[in-house]
Amino acid sequence: MSRREARLRTSIWRDPEVLALPAHARYLYVFLISQPDLALCGLLPLRLAPWSEDLGLSAADVSRSLDALARGRFVVVDQDRAEVWIRTGMKHDNVLVGEKTRAGAQASLRCVTSRRILAEMGREYPELISEWGLPSATEDVADRVSDTLSDGGCSDYGDRGLGIGDRGQGIEDHEDRLSGTQPPEGQPVTSLVVVTEPAVRRQSSRDEDVEAVFMAWKEAGGLNGRTVLTADRRRKILARLREYPLVDVIDAVRGIWESEWHRERGQTDLSLALRDAAHLERFRDVRRGLRPRGDPEPMGVQAKAMKRALEDGTVDTELLRWAYSPEGIAATTYRRVHGEG
Repeated sequence: MSRREARLRTSIWRDPEVLALPAHARYLYVFLISQPDLALCGLLPLRLAPWSEDLGLSAADVSRSLDALARGRFVVVDQDRAEVWIRTGMKHDNVLVGEKTRAGAQASLRCVTSRRILAEMGREYPELISEWGLPSATEDVADRVSDTLSDGGCSDYGDRGLGIGDRGQGIEDHEDRLSGTQPPEGQPVTSLVVVTEPAVRRQSSRDEDVEAVFMAWKEAGGLNGRTVLTADRRRKILARLREYPLVDVIDAVRGIWESEWHRERGQTDLSLALRDAAHLERFRDVRRGLRPRGDPEPMGVQAKAMKRALEDGTVDTELLRWAYSPEGIAATTYRRVHGEG
């Protein structure tokens, strides 16, 4: 459910770190913390183009302002996963104080796909590492190295361990291979160099992405554990993930629940939201506020019946009443715009 209000402390305007930010960065920060789809855990999908339009700034200005916020540690940005995290959002919104909001914040972690953001969350809130299963700093390093090797970053390493000082096995040697240079033969590796982005990017498995989409759809609709990930739903998710970023797919499956027309008629299945590219873009835009939530299904049952009646000359009173209703007018307008009748 979208938020209706945002908490902004008045003391922010006496904070020297905030005052040191460029004006556009301050503007962007207030904009981000007041977004209706900001998750309880502080996560936002990265959407530079819509933000630029809403703020009346150029995309370059928004990008520079976001960089300034990231350098000041107001936000954590993962460009690869298209996610932004408000670092102190949970703290300033008192999310962890209430039992329900704390549980809601933990549940919203299902939609966080960025390993980097999860690790930063563990650093900011160390008390949640064990409770929420967040990665600690040590675990994050180990996982990133492990993922790098297992994801084919350097496949000739196989299952060998990472021994400091062992040529052919050390992390420094791994980075040297990537850059095309290697230390002189026999020279020991004396320091541990962590391989970080962008040199090696962590590629999460498709299974994790599929699960994130499915859980986002269930959460948006308040569905229980009896709703299962069927083969058809999985196929639709995988098909759209091959065409669109994960954040677009997640917005689409959430957006179908926000379409009044579909919700009233019980047409909210994940398979419909991801039926094809046109459906994904439609429900994604509903979620992002770029399309009316009451937008009817193009050429619905009644619209088709009206078209047949006009062709056959058998228009009845009920159809005429519908044709001049707001829904009928909207459906007719949609067909004219899209050339469907």
